[in-house]
Amino acid sequence: MSMTPVDTNKTIDHVSRHDPDKENPTVWKLGVLDVFQWGEIEDVQATISVKADQDGQPAANFNASERDLMIVRYGLKGVTNFGDFQFKTKKVNRRGRDREIVADEFLGLLHKDLVEELAEEIERLNSFSEDQSKN
Repeated sequence: MSMTPVDTNKTIDHVSRHDPDKENPTVWKLGVLDVFQWGEIEDVQATISVKADQDGQPAANFNASERDLMIVRYGLKGVTNFGDFQFKTKKVNRRGRDREIVADEFLGLLHKDLVEELAEEIERLNSFSEDQSKN
């Protein structure tokens, strides 16, 4: 089997391991990101300055929580059974591409642990499967 292209229309349903309602859980619709979205995420994730900081040392920053937020902004495609809250997105232009991302007003309703879990699942969805890696 040859390689296949990334299907940015692909989504999966995900139920959080933290969801207390096993009978009628909240279902998170997660999607695949394209290479340009990953590039933007990785560019924000870590920065290194060749200029010295105030102590005369090169400065490096690693923004793990911003990385997770960006993954969820791009990869969360919808949600059902999340109380009375409506899923909201907004249109933005990033690097010359029109995007629809999760609005901060909705993202701000999510617990930190849930954001980390959703980011992890979206990243897993965007990785080669075992079958793809064997080719």
